[in-house]
Amino acid sequence: MTQTRISPDIRNFSWSLLIALALYEQNGKKSPLQQHIFIMRWLETALKKKLLPKSVATELNWFIAEGRRLGYRAGLHTKAEYLWHTGTHAQESLSDRRRVTHFFEAMKMLGWRDMLVSDREWDLLTATYSSTPTVWLRNSALYASFDTDENMTTPIEIKLNKIFEGVFLLAEDASLNLKMTGAENNLIVMLISC
Repeated sequence: MTQTRISPDIRNFSWSLLIALALYEQNGKKSPLQQHIFIMRWLETALKKKLLPKSVATELNWFIAEGRRLGYRAGLHTKAEYLWHTGTHAQESLSDRRRVTHFFEAMKMLGWRDMLVSDREWDLLTATYSSTPTVWLRNSALYASFDTDENMTTPIEIKLNKIFEGVFLLAEDASLNLKMTGAENNLIVMLISC
């Protein structure tokens, strides 16, 4: 999803959504639920009135489906930010922690489930733990890997239960380095660094 993979229409769609949300929030920050309701209404109006080009129909429908399926937990604002930052190569200006967050958001957009687990759960993970494409991250590693300025201080280890070649492109889009370090209990082990 670098600039060559995100079309100008998709960049414009994400930019329009972000601007509409910023205008909505001009009179004060809204709760996640209020923000979600506004975004859903904006998306549904754009679809109904055909305000956006047909080339973004897939993304528009996906946003609406995710919003309906997950409610305010869908993080539509973050997903729109991801599209905008990726499409404009603005990822490099984000903090390390934010880029890692965008990496996981991109995986979720592609149907992966991300699981934050305890150290005990991490040690017990096996490939049979989930049939859904899943990426695991150890909770303690997430907090230990960043300083107070959101700079990465140590690489983060993740585990995947399925082979996913596109994961390297997602890391590249987030301006991260990703290296496969092996396998453990039939899970793919990878290391994320900046």
